[in-house]
Amino acid sequence: MFGVYGLATGSLVTVGVAFVCILLLLAWGLVSTWQDQRSVILMRSICAKVLAVLPRGEESK
Repeated sequence: MFGVYGLATGSLVTVGVAFVCILLLLAWGLVSTWQDQRSVILMRSICAKVLAVLPRGEESK
């Protein structure tokens, strides 16, 4: 929205601020997605170790 306003008024500062905000939001989304993937990998690792410790036949309970 700010970018459109900046283009309409010819203000490069407003367009620049809008561009930086979009880049920050994009970076935040990428970082949060990467952290979610890390926690999923950790949970899979924990489950695999727990299943390896259980005696045979206990997994289905």
